[in-house]
Amino acid sequence: MPARVPGQPFPSVTLAFVDGQTQPIVDQTAPFMTMIDVDRGLHCPRCDRHLRDIVAQKETFADLGVSVVAVSTDPEDRAREAVDNWQLGDVPVAFGLPIATAQSLGLAISSAIRDGETSLFTEPGVFFARADGTLHGSIVNTFPFARPVVSDLDDVAQVAKERNYPPRGTWTG
Repeated sequence: MPARVPGQPFPSVTLAFVDGQTQPIVDQTAPFMTMIDVDRGLHCPRCDRHLRDIVAQKETFADLGVSVVAVSTDPEDRAREAVDNWQLGDVPVAFGLPIATAQSLGLAISSAIRDGETSLFTEPGVFFARADGTLHGSIVNTFPFARPVVSDLDDVAQVAKERNYPPRGTWTG
């Protein structure tokens, strides 16, 4: 499945959140953009570390006008357990991302190979969507390793904002 093209509309995706709200994952009220971090789910220790790093940098993102949302295909009970176990605080966490929607985003899908994994789940991805609903850029993995360093994600937002840097990778031939 091809990745989304920067500069084009990000799909309208509405999900349930562990705080009881159901809302779009792109924050239309974000001053600058939303960073949507898609993780593999509760079974993934690398997701735990990555999301804890995001929690530690949440204020930096907020200062840049970036809302942060964590998303997984996990069902509600597993998402709630991840919030508690990983100490995600007030980072909005959405659950139940449909596999078909994940594929439409260009995310890689894996099937369980170990106990504790859900039968199907996404591999990680990070999307930056502007408040107007367009995709600014994305990072999509086909495996759980080599995640972007969270300070590099801060830098993406800072450079894009300070330089009014346009979406790149928009040529489709």
